[in-house]
This record gives sequence, C-alpha cells and structure tokens, in this order.
Amino acid sequence: MFGEKRGDLENRIRELFGEDAGISRVDPVSGGDINEAFCLELSGGDRLFLKCNRRDLLPMFEAERTGLKSIEATGAIGVPKAFSPV
Repeated sequence: MFGEKRGDLENRIRELFGEDAGISRVDPVSGGDINEAFCLELSGGDRLFLKCNRRDLLPMFEAERTGLKSIEATGAIGVPKAFSPV
C-alpha cells in the first residue's frame, strides 16, 4: 500500500520539511492489526511514523488526529504531531 503512493508521500514530505527533504530509509513497524506502519528516516535525520490504510478509512485517521490534539491541549503528556494525510 505504501509503495503505491511513495511519490505522493515524498511530495508531501517536501511540503512539510523543505525541498531538500527526502526519504532515506523505510523500516516496517509491527504491532498493529488495522494499519500498515513504517518508520521513515528523512535525509536530514528526522524520523516519522507512517500509518497506511485504504482511503475509505480516512475518517478513522481524522478521529485519531482530533484525539491527539485534545490530549495535547491538556499539556499532561507529550503527544506526537499528526500531519494531514496524503
């Protein structure tokens, strides 16, 4: 699933991290049952956690992002930044 959209993902990464940003390494991450997950290392050393699934499940990702923002607003714990889907 990730491989099919790699070009779109790389374009989105450049939008977020600058024109020189690129994916230098991709490692699958196990543990979840619903989504495919990957750890991406960018050319500048930043690391991202990527979750992939079908487009019809986009509302699930949007709900998760809303939940993360709500948790972040409490200031109680650190929360990863969630980026918009590709």
